[in-house]
Amino acid sequence: MNNQKTLFIVPNNDAEALKIQEMLTKYGAEFLVTNQAWGASWTKLEDSIKQELKNYEKVYGIELQGEMVDENCENIDHHKYYKIGDEQNSEQKIDSALGQVAKLLRHELTTEEKFYEANDTGYIPEMEKLAVELKLSPEESEKFIEQVNFDEEKMQGVTSEIREMAQHAVDDAYVYDERLVWIDLPDFKAMRPVTNILYRMGKYKNMLYDTTVIGANDGPGRLVVFGNKEKIVESLTGIYKEGSWSGGNDEYGYFGIQFKELKQKEEISREIRGYLEEKVLGYHRIVERGDIIKTENYGPGLHIHELKNSEKFYEAINSAKKDNEYGSFVHAYERDEYKKMKLFVVNAGAAGVAVKKGDIVSVFKNPDMALKDSIERINNTLLVTALKNGGERLDCFDGFLPELYAKFGFVPCARLKFNDEYAPEGWNFERDGKPNILFMGHNGDTLDEIYKKQENKSWTKYADVRENVPFVEDYDQASEVVSEFLKNRDEKTKEFRNEENRSEIKLR
Repeated sequence: MNNQKTLFIVPNNDAEALKIQEMLTKYGAEFLVTNQAWGASWTKLEDSIKQELKNYEKVYGIELQGEMVDENCENIDHHKYYKIGDEQNSEQKIDSALGQVAKLLRHELTTEEKFYEANDTGYIPEMEKLAVELKLSPEESEKFIEQVNFDEEKMQGVTSEIREMAQHAVDDAYVYDERLVWIDLPDFKAMRPVTNILYRMGKYKNMLYDTTVIGANDGPGRLVVFGNKEKIVESLTGIYKEGSWSGGNDEYGYFGIQFKELKQKEEISREIRGYLEEKVLGYHRIVERGDIIKTENYGPGLHIHELKNSEKFYEAINSAKKDNEYGSFVHAYERDEYKKMKLFVVNAGAAGVAVKKGDIVSVFKNPDMALKDSIERINNTLLVTALKNGGERLDCFDGFLPELYAKFGFVPCARLKFNDEYAPEGWNFERDGKPNILFMGHNGDTLDEIYKKQENKSWTKYADVRENVPFVEDYDQASEVVSEFLKNRDEKTKEFRNEENRSEIKLR
Protein backbone atom coordinates (compact mmCIF):
# COMPACT_ATOMS: atom_id res chain seq x y z
CA MET A 1 0.00 0.00 0.00
CA ASN A 2 1.35 3.49 -0.87
CA ASN A 3 2.06 6.31 1.58
CA GLN A 4 -1.33 7.96 1.20
CA LYS A 5 -3.26 8.49 4.39
CA THR A 6 -5.80 5.74 3.97
CA LEU A 7 -9.05 4.77 5.70
CA PHE A 8 -11.10 1.63 5.29
CA ILE A 9 -14.83 1.54 6.01
CA VAL A 10 -16.01 -1.94 6.86
CA PRO A 11 -19.59 -3.14 7.43
CA ASN A 12 -20.41 -5.36 10.37
CA ASN A 13 -22.65 -7.80 8.55
CA ASP A 14 -20.92 -11.07 7.68
CA ALA A 15 -17.97 -13.38 8.30
CA GLU A 16 -15.86 -11.83 5.54
CA ALA A 17 -16.22 -8.40 7.17
CA LEU A 18 -15.03 -9.93 10.43
CA LYS A 19 -11.91 -11.34 8.76
CA ILE A 20 -11.20 -8.02 7.00
CA GLN A 21 -11.38 -6.22 10.35
CA GLU A 22 -8.95 -8.75 11.83
CA MET A 23 -6.57 -8.33 8.89
CA LEU A 24 -6.65 -4.52 9.05
CA THR A 25 -5.99 -4.67 12.80
CA LYS A 26 -3.01 -6.99 12.26
CA TYR A 27 -1.40 -4.56 9.82
CA GLY A 28 -2.24 -1.45 11.81
CA ALA A 29 -4.45 -0.01 9.06
CA GLU A 30 -7.00 2.61 10.04
CA PHE A 31 -10.62 1.58 9.66
CA LEU A 32 -14.10 2.49 10.83
CA VAL A 33 -17.03 0.11 11.17
CA THR A 34 -20.46 1.00 9.87
CA ASN A 35 -23.21 -0.84 11.67
CA GLN A 36 -25.40 -1.04 8.61
CA ALA A 37 -26.82 -4.50 7.98
CA TRP A 38 -26.83 -6.29 4.64
CA GLY A 39 -27.08 -3.82 1.75
CA ALA A 40 -24.82 -1.19 3.34
CA SER A 41 -24.41 1.94 1.19
CA TRP A 42 -22.29 5.08 1.00
CA THR A 43 -25.26 7.41 1.39
CA LYS A 44 -26.44 5.71 4.60
CA LEU A 45 -23.10 5.93 6.38
CA GLU A 46 -23.31 7.30 9.89
CA ASP A 47 -22.72 11.08 10.07
CA SER A 48 -19.71 10.54 12.31
CA ILE A 49 -18.07 8.42 9.59
CA LYS A 50 -18.91 10.90 6.83
CA GLN A 51 -17.19 13.64 8.83
CA GLU A 52 -13.98 11.59 8.91
CA LEU A 53 -13.75 11.07 5.14
CA LYS A 54 -12.26 14.49 4.40
CA ASN A 55 -9.32 13.75 6.72
CA TYR A 56 -7.98 11.01 4.41
CA GLU A 57 -6.43 11.04 0.96
CA LYS A 58 -7.93 7.67 0.11
CA VAL A 59 -11.04 5.98 1.50
CA TYR A 60 -11.85 2.37 0.66
CA GLY A 61 -15.41 1.21 1.31
CA ILE A 62 -15.99 -2.52 1.67
CA GLU A 63 -19.05 -3.59 -0.35
CA LEU A 64 -20.89 -0.28 -0.03
CA GLN A 65 -23.60 0.10 -2.63
CA GLY A 66 -24.68 3.29 -4.40
CA GLU A 67 -22.90 6.48 -5.37
CA MET A 68 -19.69 7.30 -3.49
CA VAL A 69 -19.87 10.46 -1.41
CA ASP A 70 -16.49 11.97 -2.41
CA GLU A 71 -13.82 11.76 -5.11
CA ASN A 72 -11.31 10.22 -2.71
CA CYS A 73 -13.58 7.23 -2.18
CA GLU A 74 -13.29 3.84 -3.89
CA ASN A 75 -15.44 0.77 -3.43
CA ILE A 76 -13.98 -2.70 -2.89
CA ASP A 77 -16.44 -5.36 -3.93
CA HIS A 78 -16.77 -8.55 -5.96
CA HIS A 79 -20.53 -8.49 -6.41
CA LYS A 80 -22.02 -7.26 -9.65
CA TYR A 81 -24.90 -4.85 -9.07
CA TYR A 82 -27.32 -4.18 -11.88
CA LYS A 83 -29.78 -1.55 -12.92
CA ILE A 84 -31.66 -0.84 -16.12
CA GLY A 85 -29.28 -0.07 -18.99
CA ASP A 86 -26.25 -1.81 -17.46
CA GLU A 87 -24.01 -3.79 -19.76
CA GLN A 88 -23.37 -7.17 -18.19
CA ASN A 89 -20.21 -9.17 -18.71
CA SER A 90 -20.68 -12.65 -17.33
CA GLU A 91 -17.02 -13.52 -17.99
CA GLN A 92 -15.69 -10.74 -15.76
CA LYS A 93 -13.82 -12.19 -12.80
CA ILE A 94 -13.38 -10.03 -9.69
CA ASP A 95 -11.39 -10.91 -6.58
CA SER A 96 -13.30 -11.10 -3.33
CA ALA A 97 -13.32 -8.06 -1.07
CA LEU A 98 -11.10 -10.00 1.34
CA GLY A 99 -8.68 -10.81 -1.48
CA GLN A 100 -8.57 -7.19 -2.70
CA VAL A 101 -7.82 -5.89 0.80
CA ALA A 102 -5.11 -8.55 1.19
CA LYS A 103 -3.44 -7.32 -2.02
CA LEU A 104 -3.50 -3.73 -0.79
CA LEU A 105 -1.83 -4.87 2.44
CA ARG A 106 0.56 -7.21 0.56
CA HIS A 107 -0.79 -10.06 2.62
CA GLU A 108 -1.00 -13.69 1.47
CA LEU A 109 -4.25 -15.30 2.52
CA THR A 110 -4.05 -18.18 4.98
CA THR A 111 -5.97 -21.40 4.37
CA GLU A 112 -8.59 -20.28 6.88
CA GLU A 113 -8.96 -16.89 5.19
CA LYS A 114 -9.33 -18.59 1.81
CA PHE A 115 -12.39 -20.39 3.18
CA TYR A 116 -13.91 -17.07 4.28
CA GLU A 117 -13.18 -15.72 0.80
CA ALA A 118 -14.72 -18.75 -0.90
CA ASN A 119 -17.79 -18.51 1.30
CA ASP A 120 -18.40 -14.92 0.25
CA THR A 121 -17.93 -15.57 -3.46
CA GLY A 122 -19.78 -18.87 -3.76
CA TYR A 123 -21.11 -20.04 -0.39
CA ILE A 124 -20.78 -23.68 0.61
CA PRO A 125 -20.29 -25.10 -2.92
CA GLU A 126 -17.30 -22.78 -3.42
CA MET A 127 -15.84 -23.80 -0.05
CA GLU A 128 -16.21 -27.45 -1.03
CA LYS A 129 -14.44 -26.75 -4.31
CA LEU A 130 -11.61 -25.02 -2.41
CA ALA A 131 -11.23 -28.03 -0.10
CA VAL A 132 -10.75 -30.28 -3.14
CA GLU A 133 -8.19 -27.90 -4.68
CA LEU A 134 -6.26 -27.81 -1.40
CA LYS A 135 -6.53 -31.61 -1.08
CA LEU A 136 -7.96 -31.38 2.42
CA SER A 137 -9.47 -34.34 4.19
CA PRO A 138 -13.24 -34.36 4.79
CA GLU A 139 -12.60 -33.72 8.48
CA GLU A 140 -10.38 -30.70 7.74
CA SER A 141 -12.88 -29.33 5.25
CA GLU A 142 -15.77 -29.74 7.66
CA LYS A 143 -13.83 -27.96 10.42
CA PHE A 144 -13.15 -24.88 8.26
CA ILE A 145 -16.68 -24.71 6.90
CA GLU A 146 -18.24 -25.05 10.34
CA GLN A 147 -16.07 -22.18 11.60
CA VAL A 148 -17.15 -19.97 8.70
CA ASN A 149 -20.78 -20.87 9.34
CA PHE A 150 -20.41 -20.05 13.03
CA ASP A 151 -18.93 -16.60 12.32
CA GLU A 152 -21.44 -15.91 9.54
CA GLU A 153 -24.38 -16.53 11.84
CA LYS A 154 -22.75 -14.56 14.69
CA MET A 155 -22.15 -11.52 12.50
CA GLN A 156 -25.67 -11.63 11.12
CA GLY A 157 -27.22 -11.75 14.58
CA VAL A 158 -28.66 -15.24 14.23
CA THR A 159 -30.40 -16.39 17.41
CA SER A 160 -31.80 -19.74 18.48
CA GLU A 161 -35.25 -18.45 17.50
CA ILE A 162 -34.00 -17.67 14.00
CA ARG A 163 -32.42 -21.12 13.70
CA GLU A 164 -35.77 -22.62 14.71
CA MET A 165 -37.45 -20.43 12.09
CA ALA A 166 -34.99 -21.73 9.48
CA GLN A 167 -35.72 -25.36 10.37
CA HIS A 168 -39.47 -24.78 10.11
CA ALA A 169 -38.96 -23.09 6.73
CA VAL A 170 -36.99 -26.07 5.41
CA ASP A 171 -39.57 -28.51 6.79
CA ASP A 172 -42.37 -26.53 5.14
CA ALA A 173 -40.53 -25.88 1.86
CA TYR A 174 -42.04 -26.95 -1.41
CA VAL A 175 -39.67 -29.56 -2.82
CA TYR A 176 -40.35 -30.26 -6.47
CA ASP A 177 -37.57 -32.82 -6.42
CA GLU A 178 -33.79 -32.61 -5.98
CA ARG A 179 -33.57 -30.21 -8.91
CA LEU A 180 -35.52 -27.38 -7.31
CA VAL A 181 -36.67 -26.30 -3.86
CA TRP A 182 -38.40 -23.05 -2.91
CA ILE A 183 -38.14 -21.77 0.68
CA ASP A 184 -39.92 -18.72 2.10
CA LEU A 185 -38.64 -16.92 5.19
CA PRO A 186 -40.19 -14.21 7.39
CA ASP A 187 -36.69 -12.90 8.24
CA PHE A 188 -33.67 -12.71 5.94
CA LYS A 189 -31.36 -13.46 8.88
CA ALA A 190 -32.55 -17.06 8.65
CA MET A 191 -31.09 -17.50 5.16
CA ARG A 192 -27.68 -18.66 6.33
CA PRO A 193 -29.10 -21.20 8.80
CA VAL A 194 -31.25 -22.52 5.95
CA THR A 195 -28.24 -23.08 3.69
CA ASN A 196 -26.45 -24.73 6.60
CA ILE A 197 -29.36 -27.12 7.11
CA LEU A 198 -29.39 -28.02 3.42
CA TYR A 199 -25.63 -28.51 3.55
CA ARG A 200 -25.93 -30.96 6.42
CA MET A 201 -28.83 -32.72 4.72
CA GLY A 202 -26.43 -33.26 1.82
CA LYS A 203 -24.04 -34.95 4.27
CA TYR A 204 -21.50 -32.13 4.05
CA LYS A 205 -21.11 -32.47 0.30
CA ASN A 206 -23.22 -29.73 -1.25
CA MET A 207 -26.42 -27.76 -0.82
CA LEU A 208 -28.43 -30.86 -1.75
CA TYR A 209 -30.62 -29.20 -4.36
CA ASP A 210 -29.43 -28.11 -7.81
CA THR A 211 -31.44 -24.91 -7.63
CA THR A 212 -32.45 -23.40 -4.29
CA VAL A 213 -34.66 -20.32 -3.98
CA ILE A 214 -34.90 -18.44 -0.70
CA GLY A 215 -37.41 -15.61 -0.45
CA ALA A 216 -37.47 -13.28 2.55
CA ASN A 217 -40.68 -11.51 3.46
CA ASP A 218 -39.27 -8.96 5.93
CA GLY A 219 -40.31 -5.49 4.74
CA PRO A 220 -40.39 -5.21 0.94
CA GLY A 221 -38.40 -8.43 0.90
CA ARG A 222 -35.69 -9.93 -1.27
CA LEU A 223 -35.12 -13.17 -3.11
CA VAL A 224 -31.93 -15.18 -3.64
CA VAL A 225 -31.49 -17.97 -6.18
CA PHE A 226 -28.59 -20.42 -5.86
CA GLY A 227 -28.19 -22.36 -9.07
CA ASN A 228 -25.84 -24.43 -11.21
CA LYS A 229 -28.00 -25.46 -14.14
CA GLU A 230 -28.61 -23.84 -17.53
CA LYS A 231 -26.70 -20.71 -16.48
CA ILE A 232 -29.60 -19.76 -14.21
CA VAL A 233 -27.74 -16.90 -12.54
CA GLU A 234 -26.61 -15.34 -15.79
CA SER A 235 -30.06 -15.52 -17.35
CA LEU A 236 -31.85 -14.07 -14.30
CA THR A 237 -29.52 -11.10 -14.06
CA GLY A 238 -30.20 -10.47 -17.73
CA ILE A 239 -33.96 -10.42 -17.17
CA TYR A 240 -34.10 -8.60 -13.82
CA LYS A 241 -31.51 -5.82 -13.85
CA GLU A 242 -32.85 -3.23 -11.47
CA GLY A 243 -32.05 -3.92 -7.84
CA SER A 244 -30.28 -7.21 -8.54
CA TRP A 245 -26.79 -8.54 -7.88
CA SER A 246 -24.93 -11.76 -8.56
CA GLY A 247 -21.83 -13.66 -7.54
CA GLY A 248 -20.23 -17.08 -7.55
CA ASN A 249 -18.80 -18.77 -10.60
CA ASP A 250 -19.76 -20.65 -13.74
CA GLU A 251 -20.27 -23.89 -11.83
CA TYR A 252 -22.43 -22.54 -9.03
CA GLY A 253 -23.54 -18.96 -8.55
CA TYR A 254 -26.18 -16.89 -6.87
CA PHE A 255 -28.57 -14.19 -7.99
CA GLY A 256 -30.28 -11.79 -5.61
CA ILE A 257 -32.88 -9.11 -6.07
CA GLN A 258 -34.09 -6.45 -3.64
CA PHE A 259 -37.70 -5.29 -3.94
CA LYS A 260 -39.08 -1.81 -3.43
CA GLU A 261 -42.44 -3.00 -2.14
CA LEU A 262 -44.17 -6.25 -1.18
CA LYS A 263 -46.45 -6.15 -4.21
CA GLN A 264 -43.41 -6.08 -6.48
CA LYS A 265 -41.90 -9.03 -4.62
CA GLU A 266 -45.04 -11.11 -5.03
CA GLU A 267 -45.28 -10.33 -8.74
CA ILE A 268 -41.62 -10.94 -9.60
CA SER A 269 -41.47 -14.03 -7.36
CA ARG A 270 -44.29 -15.57 -9.41
CA GLU A 271 -42.45 -14.71 -12.59
CA ILE A 272 -39.17 -16.20 -11.35
CA ARG A 273 -40.90 -19.32 -10.10
CA GLY A 274 -42.50 -19.86 -13.49
CA TYR A 275 -39.21 -19.21 -15.24
CA LEU A 276 -37.32 -21.69 -13.04
CA GLU A 277 -39.99 -24.35 -13.45
CA GLU A 278 -39.70 -24.06 -17.21
CA LYS A 279 -35.91 -23.81 -17.21
CA VAL A 280 -35.06 -26.41 -14.57
CA LEU A 281 -37.99 -28.84 -14.76
CA GLY A 282 -39.47 -28.30 -18.19
CA TYR A 283 -43.04 -27.96 -16.87
CA HIS A 284 -45.16 -25.89 -14.49
CA ARG A 285 -46.29 -27.48 -11.27
CA ILE A 286 -49.94 -28.23 -10.72
CA VAL A 287 -49.81 -28.74 -6.97
CA GLU A 288 -48.96 -25.83 -4.68
CA ARG A 289 -47.41 -26.09 -1.23
CA GLY A 290 -50.67 -24.93 0.36
CA ASP A 291 -52.49 -27.89 -1.21
CA ILE A 292 -50.39 -30.43 0.71
CA ILE A 293 -51.16 -32.13 4.04
CA LYS A 294 -47.86 -34.00 4.31
CA THR A 295 -45.06 -35.37 2.16
CA GLU A 296 -43.19 -38.67 2.18
CA ASN A 297 -39.84 -39.02 0.46
CA TYR A 298 -39.24 -42.31 -1.37
CA GLY A 299 -35.77 -41.45 -2.66
CA PRO A 300 -34.03 -38.92 -4.92
CA GLY A 301 -36.56 -37.09 -7.05
CA LEU A 302 -39.55 -39.00 -5.71
CA HIS A 303 -41.89 -37.30 -3.23
CA ILE A 304 -45.47 -38.37 -2.52
CA HIS A 305 -47.72 -35.54 -1.33
CA GLU A 306 -51.04 -36.15 0.40
CA LEU A 307 -53.42 -33.45 -0.78
CA LYS A 308 -56.09 -31.50 1.04
CA ASN A 309 -57.16 -29.73 -2.14
CA SER A 310 -59.29 -32.09 -4.22
CA GLU A 311 -59.47 -29.54 -7.04
CA LYS A 312 -55.74 -29.93 -7.65
CA PHE A 313 -56.03 -33.71 -7.84
CA TYR A 314 -58.90 -33.32 -10.29
CA GLU A 315 -56.76 -30.93 -12.36
CA ALA A 316 -53.74 -33.25 -12.22
CA ILE A 317 -55.54 -36.42 -13.30
CA ASN A 318 -57.36 -34.71 -16.14
CA SER A 319 -54.16 -33.09 -17.33
CA ALA A 320 -52.54 -36.54 -17.32
CA LYS A 321 -55.44 -38.11 -19.25
CA LYS A 322 -55.33 -35.30 -21.80
CA ASP A 323 -51.63 -35.79 -22.50
CA ASN A 324 -51.70 -39.59 -22.47
CA GLU A 325 -52.63 -41.73 -25.47
CA TYR A 326 -53.81 -44.35 -22.98
CA GLY A 327 -55.76 -41.85 -20.91
CA SER A 328 -59.03 -43.69 -21.50
CA PHE A 329 -57.71 -46.54 -19.31
CA VAL A 330 -57.91 -44.20 -16.29
CA HIS A 331 -61.27 -43.25 -14.80
CA ALA A 332 -61.55 -39.68 -13.50
CA TYR A 333 -64.40 -39.03 -11.09
CA GLU A 334 -66.42 -35.85 -10.93
CA ARG A 335 -64.58 -33.14 -8.98
CA ASP A 336 -66.91 -33.23 -5.96
CA GLU A 337 -66.42 -36.98 -5.51
CA TYR A 338 -62.71 -36.51 -4.82
CA LYS A 339 -63.57 -34.49 -1.72
CA LYS A 340 -64.48 -37.78 0.00
CA MET A 341 -61.22 -39.59 -0.86
CA LYS A 342 -57.62 -39.72 0.29
CA LEU A 343 -55.60 -38.14 -2.51
CA PHE A 344 -51.91 -38.53 -3.34
CA VAL A 345 -49.72 -37.07 -6.09
CA VAL A 346 -46.08 -37.48 -7.05
CA ASN A 347 -43.82 -34.40 -7.05
CA ALA A 348 -45.52 -31.49 -8.82
CA GLY A 349 -48.30 -33.65 -10.32
CA ALA A 350 -46.41 -36.28 -12.33
CA ALA A 351 -48.61 -39.15 -11.11
CA GLY A 352 -51.21 -39.95 -8.48
CA VAL A 353 -53.64 -42.30 -6.79
CA ALA A 354 -56.81 -42.01 -4.71
CA VAL A 355 -58.25 -44.26 -2.00
CA LYS A 356 -62.05 -44.33 -1.74
CA LYS A 357 -63.32 -46.29 1.27
CA GLY A 358 -60.80 -49.07 0.65
CA ASP A 359 -61.00 -48.88 -3.14
CA ILE A 360 -57.80 -47.93 -4.97
CA VAL A 361 -58.94 -45.69 -7.81
CA SER A 362 -57.73 -43.06 -10.28
CA VAL A 363 -54.17 -44.37 -10.62
CA PHE A 364 -52.63 -42.04 -13.21
CA LYS A 365 -49.33 -40.88 -14.67
CA ASN A 366 -48.61 -37.74 -16.65
CA PRO A 367 -46.15 -39.12 -19.23
CA ASP A 368 -44.47 -35.80 -20.01
CA MET A 369 -43.94 -34.78 -16.38
CA ALA A 370 -42.90 -38.28 -15.32
CA LEU A 371 -40.33 -38.44 -18.10
CA LYS A 372 -38.85 -35.08 -17.10
CA ASP A 373 -38.82 -36.20 -13.47
CA SER A 374 -37.07 -39.45 -14.48
CA ILE A 375 -39.71 -41.52 -12.67
CA GLU A 376 -41.08 -43.69 -15.43
CA ARG A 377 -41.56 -46.69 -13.10
CA ILE A 378 -43.93 -45.15 -10.59
CA ASN A 379 -46.70 -47.74 -10.19
CA ASN A 380 -44.93 -49.61 -7.38
CA THR A 381 -44.66 -46.49 -5.23
CA LEU A 382 -48.28 -45.55 -5.84
CA LEU A 383 -49.41 -49.04 -4.81
CA VAL A 384 -47.35 -48.89 -1.62
CA THR A 385 -48.89 -45.50 -0.82
CA ALA A 386 -52.40 -46.83 -1.41
CA LEU A 387 -51.80 -49.92 0.74
CA LYS A 388 -50.45 -47.82 3.59
CA ASN A 389 -53.59 -45.72 3.48
CA GLY A 390 -56.21 -48.44 3.62
CA GLY A 391 -56.46 -49.52 -0.02
CA GLU A 392 -57.53 -53.14 -0.29
CA ARG A 393 -59.52 -53.54 -3.51
CA LEU A 394 -59.27 -52.38 -7.11
CA ASP A 395 -60.36 -53.15 -10.63
CA CYS A 396 -58.49 -52.88 -13.93
CA PHE A 397 -58.51 -54.08 -17.52
CA ASP A 398 -57.09 -57.53 -18.10
CA GLY A 399 -53.55 -57.17 -19.43
CA PHE A 400 -50.20 -56.32 -17.81
CA LEU A 401 -51.64 -54.56 -14.72
CA PRO A 402 -53.12 -57.64 -12.99
CA GLU A 403 -49.65 -59.22 -12.98
CA LEU A 404 -48.18 -56.09 -11.40
CA TYR A 405 -50.92 -55.95 -8.76
CA ALA A 406 -50.43 -59.66 -7.98
CA LYS A 407 -46.83 -58.88 -6.97
CA PHE A 408 -48.28 -56.67 -4.22
CA GLY A 409 -50.68 -59.24 -2.81
CA PHE A 410 -53.80 -58.59 -4.88
CA VAL A 411 -55.85 -61.66 -5.69
CA PRO A 412 -58.13 -61.85 -8.75
CA CYS A 413 -61.69 -62.44 -7.53
CA ALA A 414 -64.00 -61.88 -10.48
CA ARG A 415 -64.08 -61.00 -14.17
CA LEU A 416 -66.60 -58.97 -16.14
CA LYS A 417 -66.83 -59.03 -19.93
CA PHE A 418 -66.21 -55.77 -21.77
CA ASN A 419 -69.46 -53.97 -22.58
CA ASP A 420 -69.34 -51.64 -25.60
CA GLU A 421 -72.13 -49.57 -24.11
CA TYR A 422 -69.97 -48.64 -21.10
CA ALA A 423 -66.68 -48.24 -22.97
CA PRO A 424 -64.61 -45.32 -21.62
CA GLU A 425 -64.73 -42.11 -23.61
CA GLY A 426 -62.12 -42.15 -26.34
CA TRP A 427 -61.57 -45.92 -26.17
CA ASN A 428 -59.45 -47.21 -29.07
CA PHE A 429 -61.18 -50.45 -30.07
CA GLU A 430 -58.79 -51.12 -32.95
CA ARG A 431 -55.71 -50.89 -30.78
CA ASP A 432 -56.96 -52.07 -27.37
CA GLY A 433 -59.76 -54.48 -28.30
CA LYS A 434 -62.31 -55.49 -25.67
CA PRO A 435 -60.42 -56.70 -22.58
CA ASN A 436 -62.22 -58.16 -19.61
CA ILE A 437 -62.45 -56.10 -16.44
CA LEU A 438 -60.74 -57.77 -13.50
CA PHE A 439 -61.73 -57.21 -9.85
CA MET A 440 -59.09 -57.88 -7.19
CA GLY A 441 -58.90 -57.92 -3.40
CA HIS A 442 -55.81 -57.76 -1.21
CA ASN A 443 -54.71 -60.97 0.51
CA GLY A 444 -53.74 -59.23 3.77
CA ASP A 445 -49.96 -59.64 3.50
CA THR A 446 -47.90 -57.03 5.31
CA LEU A 447 -45.51 -55.00 3.22
CA ASP A 448 -42.60 -56.96 4.69
CA GLU A 449 -44.24 -60.17 3.53
CA ILE A 450 -44.92 -58.65 0.12
CA TYR A 451 -41.28 -57.66 -0.33
CA LYS A 452 -40.06 -61.05 0.83
CA LYS A 453 -42.25 -62.78 -1.76
CA GLN A 454 -40.99 -60.38 -4.43
CA GLU A 455 -37.39 -61.21 -3.54
CA ASN A 456 -38.14 -64.92 -3.68
CA LYS A 457 -40.46 -64.53 -6.70
CA SER A 458 -42.96 -66.57 -4.70
CA TRP A 459 -46.10 -64.46 -5.12
CA THR A 460 -49.07 -66.06 -6.84
CA LYS A 461 -48.72 -65.26 -10.55
CA TYR A 462 -51.88 -64.00 -12.18
CA ALA A 463 -51.17 -66.04 -15.31
CA ASP A 464 -51.27 -69.23 -13.21
CA VAL A 465 -54.79 -68.58 -11.86
CA ARG A 466 -56.34 -66.48 -14.61
CA GLU A 467 -58.54 -69.18 -16.09
CA ASN A 468 -59.96 -70.03 -12.65
CA VAL A 469 -61.33 -66.53 -12.05
CA PRO A 470 -65.15 -66.65 -12.40
CA PHE A 471 -67.15 -64.28 -14.60
CA VAL A 472 -69.91 -62.14 -13.11
CA GLU A 473 -72.88 -60.35 -14.64
CA ASP A 474 -72.29 -56.77 -13.50
CA TYR A 475 -70.34 -54.44 -11.21
CA ASP A 476 -72.65 -55.04 -8.25
CA GLN A 477 -72.05 -58.76 -8.35
CA ALA A 478 -68.30 -58.23 -8.74
CA SER A 479 -68.30 -55.97 -5.69
CA GLU A 480 -70.12 -58.63 -3.65
CA VAL A 481 -67.56 -61.28 -4.65
CA VAL A 482 -64.63 -59.07 -3.62
CA SER A 483 -66.36 -58.13 -0.37
CA GLU A 484 -66.87 -61.79 0.47
CA PHE A 485 -63.20 -62.50 -0.26
CA LEU A 486 -62.08 -59.68 2.03
CA LYS A 487 -64.46 -60.81 4.74
CA ASN A 488 -62.95 -64.30 4.75
CA ARG A 489 -59.34 -63.28 4.69
CA ASP A 490 -57.17 -65.01 7.26
CA GLU A 491 -55.70 -63.35 10.33
CA LYS A 492 -52.83 -61.89 8.36
CA THR A 493 -55.22 -59.28 7.01
CA LYS A 494 -55.98 -58.04 10.51
CA GLU A 495 -52.25 -57.83 11.19
CA PHE A 496 -51.66 -55.86 8.01
CA ARG A 497 -54.45 -53.42 8.73
CA ASN A 498 -53.11 -52.71 12.21
CA GLU A 499 -51.72 -49.15 12.13
CA GLU A 500 -48.66 -50.00 14.23
CA ASN A 501 -47.73 -52.82 11.89
CA ARG A 502 -48.00 -50.55 8.86
CA SER A 503 -45.99 -47.67 10.34
CA GLU A 504 -42.48 -48.90 9.53
CA ILE A 505 -42.27 -49.12 5.78
CA LYS A 506 -39.26 -49.35 3.53
CA LEU A 507 -39.70 -49.15 -0.22
CA ARG A 508 -37.54 -51.47 -2.22
